[in-house]
Amino acid sequence: MTDSMSAARDDLAFLREVAEDRGPLPSHLGAHLFWPGLLYGLNIAYTWAGLASIAPWPSDWYAWAYMPATIIYIPICLWLNIGARKQHWGPGARVFAAAWTGVSIMTLTVVSIVVAASVKTGINYAVVWPPIALALY
Repeated sequence: MTDSMSAARDDLAFLREVAEDRGPLPSHLGAHLFWPGLLYGLNIAYTWAGLASIAPWPSDWYAWAYMPATIIYIPICLWLNIGARKQHWGPGARVFAAAWTGVSIMTLTVVSIVVAASVKTGINYAVVWPPIALALY
């Protein structure tokens, strides 16, 4: 058997495990969806209130509007990941973790580019982030 056939057989076996995974997902995976939704949802509500002149809002703060939620979420994410080491990871959980990691890496990349472009050009490009985030998530 060639290496490519062996690799294809291994890939097919993994996909079969994912499709037949009947075990519950680890509880912390739900927390990885809950906490960003809560924190960034509150962040967006405050942003809306600031832009609608309901809450205090510095005029130059729009580019940094997501920082409070990010500063709170990063330690929560690390805490969840440390607690996850003790849980059983089935194939479905591994696929979810890989997908969430991909979204995190893409988010970091896009936000870095938007911030760098805003700083370099002096134009606030933060307004492009919400539709990009919607597409990613």
